[in-house]
Amino acid sequence: GIGVRTLEDIPRNHFIEYVGELISEYDKLCVPDGRYLIELVVNADNPDASVYIYPDKFGNIAKFINHSCAPNCTAMLVNDGTARRIAIMTRKKIKAGEELTFKYSDSKEYFETYFRCVCNTKNCISNKM
Repeated sequence: GIGVRTLEDIPRNHFIEYVGELISEYDKLCVPDGRYLIELVVNADNPDASVYIYPDKFGNIAKFINHSCAPNCTAMLVNDGTARRIAIMTRKKIKAGEELTFKYSDSKEYFETYFRCVCNTKNCISNKM
């Protein structure tokens, strides 16, 4: 992927919002390769009731953050009182020049379906497939 590197040090627990258009499960089928999609479960009692954030037209730089099996950021669902959002939260202090990464999924099926992980970390999911 393209990747995102920081120009300045970023403190722990800083966040970047993952911005994009909200699309339905049906519209998701039109997205090539499922690229850049992040799922938002809107009803915990019904995991099939999901919408997706698709940043192709209305996204920000967060869509270019790469996956790592040993990430320095975490994707979190947050609620600001008016809407649910995805925040990419730093897990530690990140130094200037360091690449931002988060774990796209824990699911082996996800990586078999969409792409092969190439992070080459010690616990890389691709080494387990």
